[in-house]
Amino acid sequence: MEENAALPDQMAESRWELLRQGNQVAFGQLYRGFYRELYGYARRLVRQDDEARNLIQELFLSLWERHEALPEVASVKAYLFVSVRRRAHRLLTNAPGKLIMTSGKARIRALSFFS
Repeated sequence: MEENAALPDQMAESRWELLRQGNQVAFGQLYRGFYRELYGYARRLVRQDDEARNLIQELFLSLWERHEALPEVASVKAYLFVSVRRRAHRLLTNAPGKLIMTSGKARIRALSFFS
């Protein structure tokens, strides 16, 4: 499999099942197979390269740490993209004072005094 090549759905599903059993090779294949697409999506959501990279790293770390508790999924790709979206949402809503971009216009999130 080519580095960073997208995984075909059927291959992703079988790698997901192997990941759920603790297979490190399958974990690496999922990471390499989805990283580029997930990073691009995260980058569009959070608008910062470092934050997008960190978000993807944390997602995959979480997947590995809880691999035994991962659910069966109909679509690995959909599961991963929803996970990225949820993490990006949490990042943006829990980051008071952080500059974010919305529709090409910069706005500053209100500071939270109740953290």
